[in-house]
Amino acid sequence: MQSTKSELAPSEIRRVHLALLVCFFLSGATGLVYEVVWTRMAGLVFGNTVYAVTTVLAAFFGGLALGSYLLGPVADRARRHVHLYGLMEIGIGLYCLCTPLLFRGVEKIYLASYQMGRENLLLFTLFQFGLVFLILVAPTTLMGGTLPVLSRYFVRREAEIGYGVGGIYALNTAGAVVGTIGAGFVLLPVMGVGDTIWFTATLNLGIGLLCVAFSRRLPALQAEGVAQEVGRLPEARDDQRVLVGRLHLRPTVLVALMFGIAGGASMIYEIAWTRALSLVLGSSVYAFTTMLATFLIGLAGGSYAFSRLFRDKEELRPNSFGWLEIFIGFSSLLTIPFFDRLPDLFLRMAGLVNFSFGGLQVIQFVVSFFVMIIPTLLIGATFPCVVKICTRHVQHLGGNIGTLYAINTFGSILGSFLGGFFFIPWMGAQNALTLAAFLNLVIGGILVSLTWMEARAWRASAGAAMACVAIILAFLIPRWDPHLMASGVAVYGQRYLTSGPNLGLDELAKADDLLFFKEGLNATISVHQKGRGRFLKTNGKTDASNNLDMHTQLMSGHIPLFLTSGSKKVLIIGMGSGVTAGAVARHPVEQIDVVEIEPAVVEAAAFFEKENRSVLQDPRLKVVIADGRNFLLSTPATYDVIISEPSNPWISGIGNLFTLEFYQAARARLAPDGVICQWIQIYNILPQDLKMVIRTFRTVFPHTTIWQTLGGDFLLMGTMKPLVVDLAHWREAAALPGLMEDLRSLGFDSAEAVLADFVLGEQDAALFSQNAALNSDDLPFLEFSAPTSLYLETVRLNQSLARSYRRQELPPIAGGAPGMLSSAEFRFHLAKAVWGKRDTEEALRHVNLALVHSPHHLPSLILRAELWQQEKLPLRAVADLETALKVDPRHPRALFRMAILHHQQRLPKQAEEYARKAIAAQEHLADAHFLLGQLLMARGQAEEARRAYQKAADLRPDAPTTFARLGEALMAVDAVPQAIEAYRRALGLAPEGAELHLSLAQALDRGGEQEEAFRHYGEAIRHNPRLAAAYVGRAKYHVRHQEHRRAFDELAQGARRNPDDLSLLRYLDEVIAEVK
Repeated sequence: MQSTKSELAPSEIRRVHLALLVCFFLSGATGLVYEVVWTRMAGLVFGNTVYAVTTVLAAFFGGLALGSYLLGPVADRARRHVHLYGLMEIGIGLYCLCTPLLFRGVEKIYLASYQMGRENLLLFTLFQFGLVFLILVAPTTLMGGTLPVLSRYFVRREAEIGYGVGGIYALNTAGAVVGTIGAGFVLLPVMGVGDTIWFTATLNLGIGLLCVAFSRRLPALQAEGVAQEVGRLPEARDDQRVLVGRLHLRPTVLVALMFGIAGGASMIYEIAWTRALSLVLGSSVYAFTTMLATFLIGLAGGSYAFSRLFRDKEELRPNSFGWLEIFIGFSSLLTIPFFDRLPDLFLRMAGLVNFSFGGLQVIQFVVSFFVMIIPTLLIGATFPCVVKICTRHVQHLGGNIGTLYAINTFGSILGSFLGGFFFIPWMGAQNALTLAAFLNLVIGGILVSLTWMEARAWRASAGAAMACVAIILAFLIPRWDPHLMASGVAVYGQRYLTSGPNLGLDELAKADDLLFFKEGLNATISVHQKGRGRFLKTNGKTDASNNLDMHTQLMSGHIPLFLTSGSKKVLIIGMGSGVTAGAVARHPVEQIDVVEIEPAVVEAAAFFEKENRSVLQDPRLKVVIADGRNFLLSTPATYDVIISEPSNPWISGIGNLFTLEFYQAARARLAPDGVICQWIQIYNILPQDLKMVIRTFRTVFPHTTIWQTLGGDFLLMGTMKPLVVDLAHWREAAALPGLMEDLRSLGFDSAEAVLADFVLGEQDAALFSQNAALNSDDLPFLEFSAPTSLYLETVRLNQSLARSYRRQELPPIAGGAPGMLSSAEFRFHLAKAVWGKRDTEEALRHVNLALVHSPHHLPSLILRAELWQQEKLPLRAVADLETALKVDPRHPRALFRMAILHHQQRLPKQAEEYARKAIAAQEHLADAHFLLGQLLMARGQAEEARRAYQKAADLRPDAPTTFARLGEALMAVDAVPQAIEAYRRALGLAPEGAELHLSLAQALDRGGEQEEAFRHYGEAIRHNPRLAAAYVGRAKYHVRHQEHRRAFDELAQGARRNPDDLSLLRYLDEVIAEVK
């Protein structure tokens, strides 16, 4: 032994120690890589519900706690700590190589018991925990033991306990930061899951072998060096008796218990911060990686700072931990009021970097840092502080670290369960943060009060008072503004900046009425109303609506049922607004199963009862709260139609519903003659990612066709047999009650017109996607690539690329009349349907084909004239209308279009002539009466204009613009009461109309109803903060009431929002002059 010791020079020992510290740093990195990867793998088995994710994390942390508790005393008894540590790392590496196989085995057990155990959620969750714990207990137990083992090696004197443990813990946590960032930004996106495990396990094996090699050169250092440096241990005082050879009784036991509660509070912070920040930063895998990394940076920094600041402190008392807890609670409370300011901060910073992907990652870190850094620094300092308080003798250091770490981790597990399952859904993120701060303050108050009877009792009094004041202040913190929190600034930031460059986010976000807001188990769900438009949002991102999304929502249900006959059982993955389920319910199916992961979405769907036709009350409908992929894997049922309409793949976890394995699970549940429908957006997605989704889908469903609903949405239709459209079946389906109503609402005049949504046939889809990568569980490229294109405009690019591969214009068709496909009538209906989607290019193609077959087909000539007009080619439009009028000189629509064209060309006399001819040809043509009213009003013939507008309003009582113009004409003839009534009718039809509120306010003002006028001026500003006249109207109201200060404020606010409007400045000068 002496000869070995003499061979070791001090410089060599320092180099070995440095290498050991580097190894421990890398060990921390590998631990977080495993946590990220195992959570992903478990999500594929158990689903991505909060129950499954929390269960996995609980099993992971439970293993760490068990390892630290069991191996801590082993570290105290061991003589060759480096050797032991090396063996532990080798064990971790070897075992982790096997985890992919173990997860596959667990999947079989889990799926076999799924149907039996799912009815009892508590028992089933415990069963999940048991399965995951069995897989992870061995490696995580070894991981949990690494800290006490190396701490016992490096810390050799009582004075070094806080400093040494704090430094080692900080180093390991810093490695965890690197592991988190490395896994989220590099390893998984580049290498995939399997290779990441191999790489990380190899790193563990390398660390272990290196440490075993080191240990052979350090036997004397471990056996003799420690004894020489420690010397004779001081005897324990009476108040420092040992509990089971580890923790001192009395105050230190209390400290240990409080440390466990503090661990629970810390986990509540992490969960609540993540939920709240996801509303600001978005829900991509990169955003969550940044949040976790920031949390860990704080822990590492706090532990390191404590180790430096208290390195010379011989002894710490419990009140030191108490003060830390008070400051944690206090600092956390101070950040809470700023959360609903973060969306505006994010928006301003994102604008500075032009929403570039790299710039946004920096901003995500800055915002997370602002929220978390001070509390997490203090939380990080608590571990070395508590170890220092509770450990008097080095020979018990390993056991004490193990026990304390286990207690804290057990508290974290409890906090994770309570935070995810109860506190967030029950009280919301803000109250959960307040509760966590309350726990910290109570812990701090209790521990600081332990010094009450000592000489420094004033400090205890101050601490307890501070804790009490903070608790009181916690109840005075204003509630977060749900409009701002649900604004979706991470998704719609560019839209906010361009829609109101001089407006604040709070003004833009509050243009919507908030009907529903709930922080659910897995996400925050809200429903917004803007005029007639209603939107369902998940974490601020619109996932359903009753206007722009209706085409996709309805046809996701109708097209697959058109493509198969006799369907009885339908599965829909994703509830959304329930409109797709309502569309499916129009068909004579017997069973509709809707799988939705978030219960709050089902509640929100009730706000779309009109659009989904109360489908939630349909006895055929069954809602299953589960992960869609997990349901497919576990259900024994087969379905005739499967409709998958998840959210966008850039959202973390959604990519699992676009993988090869997901489609294989769907195929296993699909009937032989069944159809699967997969939604995918073509906006904000790179062409290679779109092609990857299509190729992955086609690999499982070789007979794939592509359909386009809205401009930005594709529907992939997959079958196991070649697709043939049976038009006879389509016509039968269209005859079902209410179904043709759905089609007409989308611009389809017949069942055949639905073919306007067809884009690519089987061979064309194959060519379009042939060179793309495959998206799989092992290589989840899509989830990591999709967020990079979130702010790119890609609709036109993807649409043009797809159409460039089109060789087959229509799918194979059976059941049509001979010559139908080449008839002008058929092409006209396709053109009209496509034009309803605002696809001018495609509409022109169809209408040109119609006129090739029948050059004098009047509907096609008039439609093409409208299209030329849209393309700003008036001469071509006039030529088509003249041709139409030669065929039928009294055709009302042709005459009316001629009137419109002349009006746009500023030829009012000719426009009026054609408008009157159109009315003579068809008295009930409301549009012609409306145009005539415009022309007469422009000529100053207000009374005649009033009569024309009144006729138009009688013919079309659901047109708000007609009533608005009628009100204008009535005001011109001084019929103020009637004008007020007309404006009220218009607002009843379009309550979001800012100009309508302004017009009504001005009419009310003129009619002497100033109070109501003032209110409508305010509504006009709320819907459009750039209406200068509304600010002037409110200012005049204040002047009448001698409230000049308020008038000045109104005008100043208006000038800030409308810096180029001189009317505000002129009236502002008048107000100032009047005050003087």
